[in-house]
Amino acid sequence: MENKEEIVKKLKEYSVNLNKSPGRRDVHWKFYLDCVNEFGSFNEAKKAAGLKVFKRTADILSEGAKKKTLELVRVVSYITGDGHLHKDLKGFLHSSKDINSLKDFEQCIRKQFRVEVSKIQEGGYGRGVFQYRYFNTAIAKFLHEIGTAKGDKVITPFEVPMWIRENKEFMREYLKILYYCEGCKYVRRDSGKVRIQINMRKTNDLLDEGQLFMEGLKESLKKEFKIESGKLRLSKGKSRSKDNKRTKDIRFEIKGRSINRFIEEIGWLK
Repeated sequence: MENKEEIVKKLKEYSVNLNKSPGRRDVHWKFYLDCVNEFGSFNEAKKAAGLKVFKRTADILSEGAKKKTLELVRVVSYITGDGHLHKDLKGFLHSSKDINSLKDFEQCIRKQFRVEVSKIQEGGYGRGVFQYRYFNTAIAKFLHEIGTAKGDKVITPFEVPMWIRENKEFMREYLKILYYCEGCKYVRRDSGKVRIQINMRKTNDLLDEGQLFMEGLKESLKKEFKIESGKLRLSKGKSRSKDNKRTKDIRFEIKGRSINRFIEEIGWLK
């Protein structure tokens, strides 16, 4: 990570080479993150370098873009699972090794909001991972307003938005995508039986909130779809390398007698 003095120097070099004050898309993503980490925002870093700051007016979303649809549900669930809504609400992304997942996310965004992907980037979350990024404040703010968690979800409490929970078909779609992102299907070594499981990682101080979220999923599976699941289990703790915070995985399995019903009712996309 570059320090403030190095960032200011590099920004001035960008400005000379570009013959203009650089925008965030003119610089490498890692350098952009260094600016945010050291100065709080890219614009604040440019101010420190004596460069001009351009503030564009956010687009206003149409009423059609705000309509509650299955595509909107999928977008919210993708971001909850393998995505990220920027803490400053300047944009959002979906990250995956699965090109089908990324393309579906792109199609949902296009259909719901009539915008194209801003940037496709490889890396950042592991080898072979691609990120489909959107830099759109209006959409990001709207997604947060309707209940999408922003920032680092491991250290942020959140729940399934009420407008999704109260609609059975929306909840079905939400669960389908969340299991696509965070679920796994495997064969148990002891019994040879197939199991479906979902995981969520939380810091130790947010384990209670994380367990409430997972209990909510279990309740919806049972109440809406008659799918039974096992008890919540916690993994042994581990520390995150970026901030040394202790975390645990929270998980539960679909009971064996409900596997077929889960696939019939929710579906299995992997």
